[in-house]
Amino acid sequence: MTKTDTVIDHIDAPIREVIIGLNLLGFKTYMSCCGYNYKGQEEENIPKSHLEKAYVYLDYNQVMDSPTLCSLLTELCLESQWGFNVMGTQFIDFYGKTWAEVNPQNPWRKRESMHNYEIFLLAISALEKSIFKRKDRFLDRVIIEDGNEFYIRNVSKFWEAGRTPSAIVKYNSGNDTYTITKA
Repeated sequence: MTKTDTVIDHIDAPIREVIIGLNLLGFKTYMSCCGYNYKGQEEENIPKSHLEKAYVYLDYNQVMDSPTLCSLLTELCLESQWGFNVMGTQFIDFYGKTWAEVNPQNPWRKRESMHNYEIFLLAISALEKSIFKRKDRFLDRVIIEDGNEFYIRNVSKFWEAGRTPSAIVKYNSGNDTYTITKA
């Protein structure tokens, strides 16, 4: 993907398509993490620290106020083995449920394991497939804002992470492509 000089460039590359797809389905996303260090991360020149879980924060009120989005979230959970926790009344922690959670003693769960990334990558891949099977539901145009903007507005003006320009994503169903520009 070419550099866009928008928030898209700051999304972990392995989960970037998921974030774009969720927004095109109508979900408002705030933060995300692929859960592991990945090849090419250094070239992005963006400070990263991974939470050791693949997750996306969704707007709580937007999902709860929309029967369509509630239903769609349930479909995605059932089909891709992702789950969610409601975090107060501001966001939903939508996360990849991995087989490593069932067996925390599994050596692949350890960050230093050469296979650690695979458990997150498989979860991300399953969700991406579920999302893109629903392209017929994609919106024509969405704006993806930097989640730090949400925290600055709603949590604390002292939130220290910098702001990144929002992205406009336009989906062309005719040729099944999307373009990204600065908002």
